[in-house]
Amino acid sequence: QQAVIENAVAGRDVFVRMPTGGGKSLCYQLPAWCCPGITVVISPLLSLIQDQVQSMTMVGVDSVYLSSNQDYEGEQRDITRRLNEATPHGGIKLLYLTPEKLSNSNHMRSILRRLHSRGLLNRFVVDEAHCLSDWGHDFRPDYNRLGILRSEYPGVPLMALTATANEKVVNDAIRALGMRNEYRYVSSFNRPNLRYEVRKKDGKTIESIADYIGKRRNDSGVIYCLSRKDCEVLSQKLQEIRGFWRT
Repeated sequence: QQAVIENAVAGRDVFVRMPTGGGKSLCYQLPAWCCPGITVVISPLLSLIQDQVQSMTMVGVDSVYLSSNQDYEGEQRDITRRLNEATPHGGIKLLYLTPEKLSNSNHMRSILRRLHSRGLLNRFVVDEAHCLSDWGHDFRPDYNRLGILRSEYPGVPLMALTATANEKVVNDAIRALGMRNEYRYVSSFNRPNLRYEVRKKDGKTIESIADYIGKRRNDSGVIYCLSRKDCEVLSQKLQEIRGFWRT
């Protein structure tokens, strides 16, 4: 991360493709903490945003998010007040938003314009940047409107990060954001610490999963399903088969 952080602190646009678990978040969190002003992070999932805000707050970095799920008269108004009272070296350091919040909220954009006019926008960070490319499987229309960051807030550096992008998607994302003279850090997808095994389905998938877990009762792991309902059904069946209680 050192080269990425050094280029970010120097004020350059930066694009980072780094595997999951490679430490992408530190690439913008450390510059946000040590540089004047507020870093605005745009991320697609509210649950991930909440986790990031909680983890940064726990280590003493003043971090907030704004969402339509929050009470306007309470939490949102208090955060807005704190943003308006921010100084280059005091107050909120990280502000997290979803792309929909930025795209659809005139109030949010007016807050950002005020911060920009006071020179308090340190950087815009676009996480999961592969969502910018309509060639990618996770394309989201509100991501594609993030080109306004360059036009509405001139002079504010950009950083984009992803773990899943080929060269075409990387170039699409850079073009969509209007990055200039960007520093690119592109690492390999290879994860030498992982071993992959493919098994043929035999009609007894759930029983096979239960047997696999049963032999590793002292280990931890994750089972991915396509939907929340699939997770709930699988969890219930595993409990019926083996009496597993953790889901």
